[in-house]
Amino acid sequence: MNSPKLKYFLLFSVFSLFFFTTFTQAQVIRSNLRLGSDGLEVKMVQTLLNFESDTQVSTFGAGSPGKETTYFGPKTRVALLKFQEKYGLLLEKGWIGPKTREILNKILNDFLAKKTETPTISTKNINSTPKAVLVDKKPLISSISPVSGGNNVTIVIKGQNFTKDGNIIKVSYADIGPLPSSDGQTLQFNLNFPENSSYDGKNFSIREFSKGGNHLPIYILISNINGDSNALVYDFIF
Repeated sequence: MNSPKLKYFLLFSVFSLFFFTTFTQAQVIRSNLRLGSDGLEVKMVQTLLNFESDTQVSTFGAGSPGKETTYFGPKTRVALLKFQEKYGLLLEKGWIGPKTREILNKILNDFLAKKTETPTISTKNINSTPKAVLVDKKPLISSISPVSGGNNVTIVIKGQNFTKDGNIIKVSYADIGPLPSSDGQTLQFNLNFPENSSYDGKNFSIREFSKGGNHLPIYILISNINGDSNALVYDFIF
């Protein structure tokens, strides 16, 4: 009962449960984070860093898997530096900006897509013996380009399971489409945030918000006949 394999299985099971519970509360990291930052997003970052042994915040105590905290301290910064070196994010060393957020959110959404997918069932005869085959047709966004910028920008979305027509692009302020995808892997649209709009149910003015050089996360996801995709974030800079 105390074998290493059993201990590893139990640790992985507890960590997976904690990971999924934490991220169903918020599926993206929205803010720039640095040493001294505090909040749920820091806890999300620590959990993502702990997902791989070579970028763990700590191996025991505060910050270790299952004991993530909301505080961005020196240990978090060291782990983040390892993560950024691993993914070539050398322009944001030691802090989390748009490029680092993009990679973290992709890892997060890939994980959530696997946890929440609702596959359909098809059958295939092999030697006259029917076997169930899982077929996941939900759209999946792998990247957006660019990942940050201003208004009136053409955004290209790469992924899979986009339909020939009928794709709706859902962004924070409106639904756009239906739009076609000739190859099932590419969509594009023009991001045009109105001067006066509604964002998360509140009246919103770009002119007022832009004072001081603000950032606004624009969530982008795809909806079609096969379901809804994961969401990635465009960092709207005023």
